Amino acid sequence: MVQGSDFAHVGAVAIASFFASFVECIEVLAVVLALALVRGRSAALVGSLAGFLVLFFATWILVESLAGVPVSTEHLIVGALLLLFGLRWLREAMLRSLRAIPLHDLAALYAKEVTALEALKRSSSAFDVTAAVRAMRIVIFDGVEVVFIVVALGASESGLLAPATAGAVLAALVIVPLGFVFYRPVAAPLINSLKLAAGVLLSAFGTIWAGDGIGAVWPRPDATLIALALGYLLVAIGYVRMVRRGRPAGGREIS
Repeated sequence: MVQGSDFAHVGAVAIASFFASFVECIEVLAVVLALALVRGRSAALVGSLAGFLVLFFATWILVESLAGVPVSTEHLIVGALLLLFGLRWLREAMLRSLRAIPLHDLAALYAKEVTALEALKRSSSAFDVTAAVRAMRIVIFDGVEVVFIVVALGASESGLLAPATAGAVLAALVIVPLGFVFYRPVAAPLINSLKLAAGVLLSAFGTIWAGDGIGAVWPRPDATLIALALGYLLVAIGYVRMVRRGRPAGGREIS
């Protein structure tokens, strides 16, 4: 069974949580900054804080709901969740590397949001309720995935919830000072690399904990975690290179 006190697991949990939260936070901030610019800072701030409070209580409720679940069942549940998130993110990162789907263009997202907000009718009251609700909605909508990831990473073993939460909080603290430069197109490859790294780590953790849930025994959990992460990474890189080599010169992108 995986021990939460193992250094490799504590560090990997914090890193995986940081990467996953960073990707989501950077997209949320694009919308919140547009709201602050077009509709006013106070409404964007109040709505964002309300959204974070909802996510905080959602995290607490999820953690408490898992407290009475048998350990093997809990590991199977969180392992399956992490595998679903990790493999989906891994697939998206590979497809974006192949340009089968477009890279995140946060500058375009920011400009689109500004245009949409300028078209909305302004409220006659001093406080812009529409902007506040919009900010709260985007924080909750994009933050739900982070909540599930943090809970799945932290609730599976005692002592891992703190590093999982710390990774998510640190991502938010890093994002805020970068608010005026993050949405430039140069950030797109960085976001895809972070999503790839998060997908690799989440898939590795999901494999270990889902294995625990069905009775698998890992003789050296830390070494197994590293080996699985490297395995997922090598498979992803190998697949991308194989597809690129198989493309004809000037051929169309994969759809």
